[in-house]
Amino acid sequence: MIIGDGKDSPVTIGGNVFGGGHEGNVNGNPVVLVVPDTLKLNYEQPNSTQGVIRVKSMIGDDVPSGTTIGEGHDVRLEAYPSVYGYKLGAWSVEEGNGHIANTALMSTLFTMGTEETTIAVTFIEATPHQFNYVQPEAGGTIVVTDRLDQTVPDGSGISEGAVLKIKATPASNNYVFEGWTVTSGNGIIKNVNMSNTTFTMGTENTTITATFRSIR
Repeated sequence: MIIGDGKDSPVTIGGNVFGGGHEGNVNGNPVVLVVPDTLKLNYEQPNSTQGVIRVKSMIGDDVPSGTTIGEGHDVRLEAYPSVYGYKLGAWSVEEGNGHIANTALMSTLFTMGTEETTIAVTFIEATPHQFNYVQPEAGGTIVVTDRLDQTVPDGSGISEGAVLKIKATPASNNYVFEGWTVTSGNGIIKNVNMSNTTFTMGTENTTITATFRSIR
């Protein structure tokens, strides 16, 4: 996989094809096309109990470690700390001279420099609190997942500040979703009126539930 123009790849601009060395002609005149050098971006996954990282192209494709990237081209770095007691520490450039836009953000940009580059991320321990979600007696069900869409069991110890996806689904057409409620604790539900929203863990043990209303 190559992001940016590789020196061995033909390039077409305005109907003019430049060969592997990027030599061609325009209107009968010889032209040499100058393109960015291509270099490798390397990274290793951290300890899987602490979290994982994803590197994406600007159109959303996965970028494996060792991918060739043109000087000056951007990729997106995404950190997914485990919600069970970890949070982002920081991104870093271990080798090379590429630039990370903001080392403290879970989603940020990396711009390739003039050298082969290795990046890394650290996850640090975060204080966990018990998170419970009470399934409604009737009308529907609650599903909770992390940012990687992995199910979060009821009663889990969740890191302060961790963001979970919460979804309430009516049991049938006889019911409609009415809203979310934090019944104890101080976590924050992004939009209590949306059946599919997010919950951010606060500084206390927290319980949430959803309500459904019968329409028949």
